Amino acid sequence: MAMKIKLVYKGGSGSGNYGHEGRPGLVGGSLPGNGNGDYGEHTSGVTTGKEIKQISKEAANENYPYDNVGIRVQESTYGLKVGDRMEHQSSVWEDGEKTVDLLNGVSAISIRGASYMSDSSGYSGDYVLILGSDRAEGGYDPEETVMYNPTILDIKYLISNK
Repeated sequence: MAMKIKLVYKGGSGSGNYGHEGRPGLVGGSLPGNGNGDYGEHTSGVTTGKEIKQISKEAANENYPYDNVGIRVQESTYGLKVGDRMEHQSSVWEDGEKTVDLLNGVSAISIRGASYMSDSSGYSGDYVLILGSDRAEGGYDPEETVMYNPTILDIKYLISNK
């Protein structure tokens, strides 16, 4: 079901609100104005390539203290919060199926690589994590980066503004 969404910041010192498992998709800044974004139509439970591209452009304008910044889409925060380190290894996926193999770190969408995504592509989840790490390697997809123990810089939650 398509609906309008509003971006709500639950994040880092730059957002004004300071204080897993599965295929991932993804100190944050705010959108112009009051910090709430309107990305148009949003299918609940799926963050689209168009939304990810917009969020990555905003993230690219921040001066993060990390060599690698990525976006991770999840269905939940799984208890994680801004400032936490993600220390798990993401699964390798082949043809949409999870394998028993693990990556060397946490899979995310590189903010530089997000431009390779088609607008209609997407990842399951409404929680968008902005991650930072000084160590990363390329992933299997053009937009993918595998980050070693990234720090959560911001958490954005896409919700309906109805």
